[in-house]
Amino acid sequence: MYLKDYAKDLQSKSLATILLRSKEKIPIAGSSWKGRSAPLTNEEISLIESQKLNVGILTGEVNNIVVVDIDPRNGGSKSFEELEKLIGPIREKCKYIVKTGGNGFHLLFKLPDGINLNSQKGFLPGLDFLSNGSYFVAPFSTNKDGNQYFPLLSHNDKSLYVDDLSKLPSELIRYLEAKKKSSHRTNSTNSQCALKNNHIIPEGQRNEQMFKKASALRRVLSS
Repeated sequence: MYLKDYAKDLQSKSLATILLRSKEKIPIAGSSWKGRSAPLTNEEISLIESQKLNVGILTGEVNNIVVVDIDPRNGGSKSFEELEKLIGPIREKCKYIVKTGGNGFHLLFKLPDGINLNSQKGFLPGLDFLSNGSYFVAPFSTNKDGNQYFPLLSHNDKSLYVDDLSKLPSELIRYLEAKKKSSHRTNSTNSQCALKNNHIIPEGQRNEQMFKKASALRRVLSS
């Protein structure tokens, strides 16, 4: 399947999508994509082929899609392994997995009714949770090295059917909610300490600090 055909299929399902720069993740419309709730127009779809553009699919309530983005280049594989040890299997519950151009993975889930979650970028090293206010690069787009994003599905139909996606696991929902509350408390405390001590965490120690936060969350979730 070509990206143009995939985009037409997304259009037929009225999924909110945006155009991204050629071989990049950056929206061609700058920040004006925020708040968009419409699929690509026929004119926009024609630009995919003529200008070699990529496509982004909006996450969150607008499409009822959320994504766990695993970036192995920034420690995402290790973080994801630790996350599954903490809250149980996630990947095996996912019915639609996309291998990214950088050898990472997008795990697509359906946003359960009544659940409102905002995006959490870097909730663990190399892991992003994409929901309200975010988007992900659509399958069949390409990265700067020419590598394609590709759905890892056993059947030939690579189309995205939101109703067929697995619901976001409740264990992950509880983890993200606890993480958000913990981050708010930690950020407030760290801000006060930083102002008092003029202290900034060195770049090389940030991943270590994030894993310490995850360990604290482990105690919260098990209590």
